[in-house]
Amino acid sequence: MGSVNTITRYIKDPRRLIADFSSRLGIRSRNIRRALSGQIRSVLFVCQGNVCRSPLAAAYFDSRLRERGSEIEVRSAGLDTTPGKEAHPLATAVARQNNLSLQTHVTTSLSRELVAGADLILVMELVQSSTLLQKHPEATGKVVELGYFNNGLSTEIADPFGGTKADFEVCYKAIRRSCDNLLKYLTDNAI
Repeated sequence: MGSVNTITRYIKDPRRLIADFSSRLGIRSRNIRRALSGQIRSVLFVCQGNVCRSPLAAAYFDSRLRERGSEIEVRSAGLDTTPGKEAHPLATAVARQNNLSLQTHVTTSLSRELVAGADLILVMELVQSSTLLQKHPEATGKVVELGYFNNGLSTEIADPFGGTKADFEVCYKAIRRSCDNLLKYLTDNAI
């Protein structure tokens, strides 16, 4: 059914279980279809610190788009970060091992300008969606959990910060699978 970490999270926060099951049952799918219904020229990946998940997701998604000759702009930002920091060393190592580069990445704080410039905003956790919408209500209709496309029970992509290289590899695999499925969705729906 799920990993021990997922089950532990559900025990600690039963609302998360309801939210995840709701999204799997299609209760939120109408909002997701709305977010993905228009022309997408700019994608913004958002996580907490912009040092692990969102830079990995942006680098991977951008590489896949470039393979297809797409000109969609891809950026990343953090909800709670100090601007100008490098990516986490383990995120950089996992990126490099998968032929991606985070060498030029520097952390960026989520701003009104980034939100306004994005056609689609992908977050890593449900709570990030809520936080983002509280700070930037103008993002309504643009925000989706990237993990929705992971084809698993949970729509959340766990934060590997403070973990091992194996944790970063698991995170990267979830990001890769989610981005591939998102790209397939966008292609199948000619967006």
